[in-house]
Amino acid sequence: MDCIDLETCEVFQGAEGPTAPLICVIDLPEHPFGITEAAQGRRASVARIPIAAWGDNLTPWPAPGLRDGDAPFGGHGDRTLRELLDSVVPALERRHGIRPRALAICGYSLGGLFAFHAFCRDACLVACASLSGSLWYEGLVEDLERHPFDGAGRYAYFSLGKKEPRSGAPIMRRVQARMERCAELCHEYGCGVGIVMGPGNHMQHHQERLEAGISALDSFLGRQETTGMIRCAPTERRPAMKTHPCLTLFATASLAASLALTAGCSAQPSLPTEGSTSIDRGSDNVAQSFSSTALAVVLDNGSVLFIDRDTESPYYPGLDTARIVDADGNETSADALASGNVVRVTGNGIMLESYPGQYPGITDVEIVDEGAPENLEPYADMISELNVERDPAEPAQATVEYRTEQAVVSLMPQTNGYTWSYEENGEGVTVTADVADPVQAKADDLIDAQVDGPTDATVSFDVPASDLRVTRWSEADIAGATDPNSINLPGEDVQVTASDGAYVFTIEPGYRYFFEATFDAGTVGYLFTVREG
Repeated sequence: MDCIDLETCEVFQGAEGPTAPLICVIDLPEHPFGITEAAQGRRASVARIPIAAWGDNLTPWPAPGLRDGDAPFGGHGDRTLRELLDSVVPALERRHGIRPRALAICGYSLGGLFAFHAFCRDACLVACASLSGSLWYEGLVEDLERHPFDGAGRYAYFSLGKKEPRSGAPIMRRVQARMERCAELCHEYGCGVGIVMGPGNHMQHHQERLEAGISALDSFLGRQETTGMIRCAPTERRPAMKTHPCLTLFATASLAASLALTAGCSAQPSLPTEGSTSIDRGSDNVAQSFSSTALAVVLDNGSVLFIDRDTESPYYPGLDTARIVDADGNETSADALASGNVVRVTGNGIMLESYPGQYPGITDVEIVDEGAPENLEPYADMISELNVERDPAEPAQATVEYRTEQAVVSLMPQTNGYTWSYEENGEGVTVTADVADPVQAKADDLIDAQVDGPTDATVSFDVPASDLRVTRWSEADIAGATDPNSINLPGEDVQVTASDGAYVFTIEPGYRYFFEATFDAGTVGYLFTVREG
């Protein structure tokens, strides 16, 4: 075979036996991921698919290299996809005596790009996980906008390290904005979508992201066992063309879906299930409900964390206005929650995209089992990481959140200068980072928000801020300056409202926004731009 070494492919059969769904995980032959470990204990089967020459065989079309002198990308991804589905999967079925009732795909980095592109191209792939996916790839979003597909009953999972947008070649720094746009389009086309922003950069936490991605797919696929799915035969495969306006919007913490595929792999519209929000475009009534079970964790600082039992994703619950009921059915307060409690959580289903997630719209929390701290042992590493205090030498990080018709979107604007003080070995240290004027940055290098018109944006920080000042410039004025390296354009002040420890201001397409926040430890500037959605 041209792209895939069939002899080194492996299959780890799932607990559901020969007909279990199959998750194809793209791997590097020379530096394999920990797929063997990640495949253990799954209901679905997992296939390790080693593919050489990622820059050629996993990219959707040719593109220049990232930097001067780098080899160009070959763009043979569609050929690899056909080889995978038409030759490799049938060969693995014969070799291992399996007949999976559904197929999903998972990959990291360029493998994540390939997994997502394959999912969009072929309806036989009912789910995908793009882990730190190279969704910055030139033309990807534009291609997805030009080629809508039928996503009803299908699921796309995205994860990214929160430091990834701050490193690498300039085009790579757009990865979060491009990932969020891909997620929005998947929502629009009818897919269930999950987004997780985790710790670290592109070169860190590979195994954690891999295991979380496979868990998300396994959980989604495990809910489909009674739906009568029929997987496509090679001759039946066809592009996933959009055929109807049905839209089912999934919260990040929820993987529940209703999935029915008929022969020929034509996805049918799904009915709302527990854990989904159904949006009827043809009426003014929007029915919203979300229910899940979680394990409660009381962190060392006294804050409460929930870990979703289906997705194993942590999130901070908004309990200020929630009704909390103990195991005896009596109303109580958040102080009654203890580590190891099993709780049923009900709310509006909108999860703010951060790591851990934030779920402010909770209406009810019911303790269904007192449990015990021992219930949390499988999550000890995760909890230990979240209990670690932030590095005081690191300037505050900001998150900008805004709402579109499809989703709540978050971005992490790039830092644009700071003065930051902290204590080290008993002595005070102050660090100042000077950068170019906000208007001197290239628009294409900036993290971007994408909205259709004036939209409220909420800024929050990982340490409390005491003040926020926002300035904006027209991108047209910046582009029209005669000498962009020496321009000195006056900015326009933007009105800011403080709200529950966060700050709210209005963003509009065509403007660049710089905001400077004041903290006890100093001041930090942040920068992003806003484009037409």
